[in-house]
Amino acid sequence: MRTCLSIGLCALACAIARPLWAVSRPVDSVRLRVAVMSDVHLHSEPGTDGTLRKALAWFDAAGIDAAIVAGDITDWGIRSQHETFKRAWDSVFVRGRGRDGRSVTLLAINGNHDNGGFRYGGPGNYRYSSNDPKLQAELDGQRAHYDRAKQWKEVYGEAYESHFIRTVKGYMFVGSQFESDKSEGLREWFARHRRALPRDKPFFYFQHVHLRGTVLGDWVAQDDGVATELLSDFPNCIAFSGDSHTTLTNERNIWQGAFTSVGTGSLLYVWAPDGRENGWQTAHGTPVQQMPPMGGGGGDGRQAMLMLVYDDRIVLERREFAFTDGERIGPDWVIPLDVRKRPYAWKTVSASSRPYDFASDATVTVHPFRTGKDRLGNSREQVYVEFPIAQDRSDGRVRPFDYEVTVQTRESDFSRVLTQKRVYSCRSWAPERIEHKIVGCTFAREELPLEREMRFVVRACDSCPRLRQLEQQVGSALLGLDDVASSRRLTRAGGGCDFNSLKN
Repeated sequence: MRTCLSIGLCALACAIARPLWAVSRPVDSVRLRVAVMSDVHLHSEPGTDGTLRKALAWFDAAGIDAAIVAGDITDWGIRSQHETFKRAWDSVFVRGRGRDGRSVTLLAINGNHDNGGFRYGGPGNYRYSSNDPKLQAELDGQRAHYDRAKQWKEVYGEAYESHFIRTVKGYMFVGSQFESDKSEGLREWFARHRRALPRDKPFFYFQHVHLRGTVLGDWVAQDDGVATELLSDFPNCIAFSGDSHTTLTNERNIWQGAFTSVGTGSLLYVWAPDGRENGWQTAHGTPVQQMPPMGGGGGDGRQAMLMLVYDDRIVLERREFAFTDGERIGPDWVIPLDVRKRPYAWKTVSASSRPYDFASDATVTVHPFRTGKDRLGNSREQVYVEFPIAQDRSDGRVRPFDYEVTVQTRESDFSRVLTQKRVYSCRSWAPERIEHKIVGCTFAREELPLEREMRFVVRACDSCPRLRQLEQQVGSALLGLDDVASSRRLTRAGGGCDFNSLKN
């Protein structure tokens, strides 16, 4: 059974009368190659730069001309951690050049951790204190006196500027350093430099915190809205931001409105929104979760992007560096440079999305009542529900972001929802090739009314559209009063299932 549920309909104003430049035919020559990464969070332990070196070597082999690092280069913001980054960079791009001799430009900004991580937690905090006397002395010294501009100049060999312009192979990059939660000085800087910003070709803006009202949603940290306001006059702008560590398999990491905004993922760990039974963080104010975090909470993920700039389009390749050497984790995002075409605008994405599909023999299996551990390590009698991941959709866009498992019971002439949970497939952040093929969701016995027959219904949920959520029911399985020690399976039934058919 296929169902289409419309949620939160809202209008998106994007009044663009004509393209800023015309392209008569596709041009396949790459004009610019750029690594896009964020949230490296280098620690002070030996080997902390392993993923960074691995990613830089891959990007060198890809022939990049520049690398955007959108903040949180370090975890504590101390000089030795910045030096670790610079050593890793210089080991791959010796004297600022790639293996074939091409020039490679580092386009780095700081994030909140770079600009104050040494203050987080205070003395005694496990993450921001050290048993190493030398390191502890550095932390204490930086807490006592921090000269941001001096440290940046000495480590990176360039003057610290709150906002700056760099040009690489004729393309302009605008960087905005993180100095506080407010966009300090950005409005004044734009007033002085807006005439210098191109309108006949794309330019690239990057800051650490997500731009308000663009990618992901208001459940992640956002800036004060100044950058969104200023860039709305530049439909040829591509803005990058980090901070949230949100997995690049979440299609809401790209947004198009008056300009284009892109979330950069994270090169240290990836995070997925709260509230899922096997999500990274324990949901506050809700019952104790019955499952451990998926794949270390998604912390196994190491993600970055390769940007390819053509004359008629920009291609963003989403890449993963935890289990593989830069394998794709989803279809490329392709941004046409004809600004009349906005394939990632909410309304466009919603209209083009298709429901997920499951294999014709997909089943939901219920394993009732076995002893297990909840998130806090307490023993619980639990019911375990498992089902296969959804298959590729006809348009080949994306995998499901998560799944919803609903427990229903019969109430005279209708089905009543008893409880409902969201759950991720265990490697939803990883390349599809290594994603687990079976998804599980656990319920504690006390969450279920054992005196009632219960139906478990599963649907795949889409991260892609905000205007519409497309879903598909895999099928359902019934846990009846006599199913205390057995598992029940149900093959998906066309047209849906009812309680009577499930009993047989």
